[in-house]
Amino acid sequence: MNLGPYTLDQLEAVFTDVFRGMKREFLKRVERELSGSQAMILQKLHQDGQQRITQIASHLNITTGAVTGLCDKLISAGYAARHRADSDRRVVHVDITDAGREALERVSALRKQIVHHFFAGLSNEEIDSLYNIFEKVLLNLQREKDS
Repeated sequence: MNLGPYTLDQLEAVFTDVFRGMKREFLKRVERELSGSQAMILQKLHQDGQQRITQIASHLNITTGAVTGLCDKLISAGYAARHRADSDRRVVHVDITDAGREALERVSALRKQIVHHFFAGLSNEEIDSLYNIFEKVLLNLQREKDS
């Protein structure tokens, strides 16, 4: 593949450096309040309502034990709550609380600030080009997943 003056190895190296830097900044700023996994759990609860641990684990593709630990921390922080089903007391659901919604909003706003910081100075055309490139990469990933 012809990339002009750059090789795929150079592209991979700069891509890795950019995303490592972004991840480092996210971890440094965002994970003070919530880990990435905790934020994903709250997002799932916010979007889809109360869930069983098994549903969350399936969505995140992690073990129920890991989800239980993450949910325990969210519950201790007041960001989530456990509820037993009225029809079957053995069934336990986890739901987001108002404090969890507020934490999710803070994390979302902080993520937006970080993204704006990283892409500051890019023109609208450059942002459009990046968007189109990432869309094509996502299509490649989807094709790989489907095959």
